[in-house]
Amino acid sequence: MDKRQEAVPGSERNQETKRNIRNKMRPAFAALDGGLFSVSQKADVGDVQERMAARGVAMMSWADPFMPNPSLPEAIRKEAIRAAEEGTVTHYFMPIGSPQLRRALAERIRRQTGLVIDPNRNIIINPGSDVGLMFAMFPFIEPGDEVLVHDPSYPNNHTDPELLGGVTVPVPTREEDGWHLSIEEYEKRVTDRTKAVVLSNPNNPTGVCYTREELTTLAELCIRHDLVCIVDQAFEDTALFGHEMVTMVALP
Repeated sequence: MDKRQEAVPGSERNQETKRNIRNKMRPAFAALDGGLFSVSQKADVGDVQERMAARGVAMMSWADPFMPNPSLPEAIRKEAIRAAEEGTVTHYFMPIGSPQLRRALAERIRRQTGLVIDPNRNIIINPGSDVGLMFAMFPFIEPGDEVLVHDPSYPNNHTDPELLGGVTVPVPTREEDGWHLSIEEYEKRVTDRTKAVVLSNPNNPTGVCYTREELTTLAELCIRHDLVCIVDQAFEDTALFGHEMVTMVALP
């Protein structure tokens, strides 16, 4: 998180109201930047992106390498228009997502990993990876639970466990090792409070695609210590040639 910069001062009553609201919030949320309480200089909150773009900064729009050029394939554009005109996509879907999309994803997963999964029981559609990560952690992380997160990693991997009352335990990876995982560093940080491991593969921000060998070793660590492993594979389709994209859940 960036250092908090206090918002433009309002009346004393406004400041007291803000303090009162903070005092009613869960501590992990009360400590966050932005919104009502502070000005945060980050590109993904407030009007920072708009101001950066106005200064001529080339915006890649958070992992979208095509921004701002058109990138939607013509066949998909036509299908989207057809569905909108027919009205099939303008109605309320069940909260877990449309059956057709879940079946298509189940087939995609089968082709990629060999896993046969039930689209009616094993897939949930959500607005994006941030929501998906929180949904995946929510059933497991209780107050005081420790969560091992490789560092550097996607910021929400570190923040989400704390928002749920857990304790994020960073596990260092180093440039001289090509940012790959060190099982020894994981082992040193496992305690009787450790509940889960959170992994991004390929990694954001380093871009590392973890090898089958190191993921197998990490899986064995999770089994040995009875840990939950939550994996973010948002960039699985960008694994570069020569790097095998290994899906953790497909390992023995």
